[in-house]
Amino acid sequence: MPFITRRLGKNELMAWEDFVITSPQATLFHTLEWNRMISETDIGSSPEYIISEIDGVILGGITLHVSKGKVE
Repeated sequence: MPFITRRLGKNELMAWEDFVITSPQATLFHTLEWNRMISETDIGSSPEYIISEIDGVILGGITLHVSKGKVE
């Protein structure tokens, strides 16, 4: 089966947290709580989680902080 790269839906965020907890490369900076804190500090952004998966198993991912509005 091929790799699928996609954005996680809001209802799938616990899959991200499970991935972070079990990944030896992950750190505090990858957790949902850290990224929630960043988005609360930077009011103009929200975290988006992009993953690569095979058969529903997350193999890798990245967090992007996306601007909610126009940048001045």
